[in-house]
Amino acid sequence: MKKVTAVLNWLLAQAALYEAMKGFQKIRVITRAVLDWDGKVLEEEGYEYFGSVAHASMNGRPILTTTQLQNHLTQVGAISDVIWAPLYDSNSYPSTGSLQLNFFALPIGQGTTSAPGATGTKTLADTNMTAAGQLTMGNDFYMTGQEVLFFPGENPGTQGTTAGFFLNDTWVFSKSGVLTLAIGSNRNYIQDGPLGQFPPITRLAVASAIAGSGAATTTINESTYAVLAGTPYSITPVYITATLGFQETMTWPALVATISPNAARVFSRLDGYLIRNAQ
Repeated sequence: MKKVTAVLNWLLAQAALYEAMKGFQKIRVITRAVLDWDGKVLEEEGYEYFGSVAHASMNGRPILTTTQLQNHLTQVGAISDVIWAPLYDSNSYPSTGSLQLNFFALPIGQGTTSAPGATGTKTLADTNMTAAGQLTMGNDFYMTGQEVLFFPGENPGTQGTTAGFFLNDTWVFSKSGVLTLAIGSNRNYIQDGPLGQFPPITRLAVASAIAGSGAATTTINESTYAVLAGTPYSITPVYITATLGFQETMTWPALVATISPNAARVFSRLDGYLIRNAQ
C-alpha cells in the first residue's frame, strides 16, 4: 500500500510540473564562450533553463560576435607596421682578450656603455634593446642576416710606435672566435667562425698615405685602415616573436690579445625587419 501511495504522489508531482512548464521554453543559457576569428565556437560553458525567456538573461551575458568586437577596437591590432630595423648591441673587447662576450642580454639603462668618451649604463649609442634578451609585446623580428663590426682601440692615422696597430688588431680579431645565436629553448640558428665570416655591409672608405724623409730617425706618419670584408652573412630567415628569448655569444678557446694596448669595440648587428602593431 505504501508503494502505491508513493507512486501516486510522484505522478501527481510530475503532472503539476508539466502544468507549471506550459508556456515556457527549454533553452540553453551561455555564460562563457571562446570563438575563433571565423565565429566558430571553440569552448562553451552554460546551463539548461526552463522558464520565461525574459528572465533568462539575468543569469548570463550575450555572446559578442567577431564583427561586434572589431567595431569597438581602440587600436588596429590586426594590422602590422613593418620597417627595416636591425637589432644591435655592443661590447668592449679588452686588449688582453676575452673568452666570451654576451650580446642582447643587457638593454638600455643596464650594463656599461662602451661608447667612446661616455660613462654610465648603456644608451642608444650601444644598443637598441629595450628588454633583456627578448622583444617587448607587440614587436616581432624577421631576421635575415648577421654582421659584426670591429673598431680597434687605435685611430687609422698613426705615427711612430703605434704604426700598424689598427691593421694588426683587425687581423687578430678576424681570424679567431666563434659566434653563436640561440633562440628559444637554446636552439642554435647560427654557430660559425672565425669572426671574419661576418663582414659589415657598410664601412669607411679610405685613401692611405705614408710620409717621411731619408733621415734614419724620422718618424713615419701612417694611415692604415682595415675592416672585415666579403659576402654579407645571410641566413634562412628566422621569425622571432615577442617575448621569445634569444641570446648571442662570441667565444674563444683562449685569450686573443690585440697588438694595441687599448680596448677595442665590437658590435653585433642582426639584420632584419621589425613587425609591430600599427597605431
